[in-house]
Amino acid sequence: MITIGNNDKPDKDIEECWFGIKIAVRNCFSSIKIEPNIDLKSMSDILNDLQTNENYVEIEKNILANISSICKQYIIHNVDTYHSHLLDVHIRRWNNLTTKYQFFENQNIMNVVDNCVYFYIYYKVITNKDKYPQLLKDFTGITELPSISRIIDVSIANNYPYILDKCNKITCVATYVNCKYSVDCYKNTQGSKIIAYLNNHWYSE
Repeated sequence: MITIGNNDKPDKDIEECWFGIKIAVRNCFSSIKIEPNIDLKSMSDILNDLQTNENYVEIEKNILANISSICKQYIIHNVDTYHSHLLDVHIRRWNNLTTKYQFFENQNIMNVVDNCVYFYIYYKVITNKDKYPQLLKDFTGITELPSISRIIDVSIANNYPYILDKCNKITCVATYVNCKYSVDCYKNTQGSKIIAYLNNHWYSE
């Protein structure tokens, strides 16, 4: 059981961080006149109850789950770069907060929560539309996120090593590539090397 002194409690930081996320999300969907499939009030009520009981471990789990749901809604509803940038700011703020208190796991949720990884792929795509036109199509007019295998295939076909590196946060790209193309890439191989390896493999056949 972790004993926390009054001066060590993260209540104020948590409240400010979650309030910032909540307002950003509310303003975003209000501006695009869409009702997202997330209940911010219910999320806040649960966090308030946990905070009353000083259950900070569960608070962290809930905030991660909340941000995951929010990220998915931003992608599905094709939220623009401005509001996506604001969400990015708040996600980074949460990451910074977790480094401050010993009872948080201090994970970079940008890399460990699947929907957050998807969000940062999406964010990269919409801020570089001319560079990622095929992925832009795959993220447009959807009701569910594109499969990770689809994103890998498009990234290999169109030389998107950065996106492959992001996909590696969700699944082992090398394992997928090895099974699909009967090759032998090492686990955690960088996207640029996977693409180069496959090009050499195909040209040598």
